[in-house]
Amino acid sequence: MDASSSNAKVTNWEKFKLLLWKNWTLQWNHKLELGIELILPAVFSLLLVLVRVLVEVDTMGVTTYPPLNISNLDIFEDELKNARRVKKLMGLYKGDSDAFGRVNTITYKLAFSPNNTFLEAIITEAAESLNLDGYEVYPNASALETSFTTNNYLAGVQFDDSLRNITDYPRNFEFSLRFPSELRTATRTLGWTWLTSKLFPLIDMAGPRNPENDDGGLPVGYLREGFLPVQQALSMAYLKLAGNKETLPYIEMQRYPYPDYISDPLIQALETILSLIVVLSFIYPCTSITKNITVEKERQLKEVMKLWVWTTGYTGQLGS
Repeated sequence: MDASSSNAKVTNWEKFKLLLWKNWTLQWNHKLELGIELILPAVFSLLLVLVRVLVEVDTMGVTTYPPLNISNLDIFEDELKNARRVKKLMGLYKGDSDAFGRVNTITYKLAFSPNNTFLEAIITEAAESLNLDGYEVYPNASALETSFTTNNYLAGVQFDDSLRNITDYPRNFEFSLRFPSELRTATRTLGWTWLTSKLFPLIDMAGPRNPENDDGGLPVGYLREGFLPVQQALSMAYLKLAGNKETLPYIEMQRYPYPDYISDPLIQALETILSLIVVLSFIYPCTSITKNITVEKERQLKEVMKLWVWTTGYTGQLGS
């Protein structure tokens, strides 16, 4: 009777303290393992502090960009040559020197739909302003889209099919431009598209995006891909023909200036290696916990451990 009543007086908190004392006593008896568990996270933390001291933080001034001409395809052709040169080197490395050259062969024509005299006049004027080799006409939007599976035109101009019977230039000049899904001037073999479903990059870095490119670089590259020159040529052709104007506005493209910012290379590096440092810091304690659990299981001490609260073991290992 007295024994049972004395056992009933032992609270869960006392059991918890007793088993916690047991775990810490076992860890204290293995001083080498305990030292490694304590020192390893401290060493990696000191390494981070050392790297922080060595890596300098620069304050960058306001970044400005010059205006660019969008009335011709000069930038598109220059970037296309660079992309072909890079892809040719990649093809030589892979044993196929002509693979990327075949893919990037472009027919310098505009394809448009539907067939109409006034729309054809606009396309003719636009093609001449861009020094293209002419144009191809298709009866409807479906035929135009199908043609791009076999023809690598510079671009496709898709007007609404209801405009096939117009007898004058339309008052609302609306059209859709069709380009290949993959960027022609990209130096990567795969992966870079127009990214029309995204407003911002997945990883936002400090400072302007592609700071070395006056046109914004890739992705998306509306100027270097030829999108803006084609759009500009069509708009100017419409103003000239529909408005009967010889003097047209001169339009340039210029990137917005970027305000001064702090350039910290360490922050960008930590985004990729910080998780690895945390794993390396606690890899030995995790190994030690696994070893202890295995030993207790082999010695059938695991059955005894089921009688005490699991938080005791967790707290004991966390305290180490």
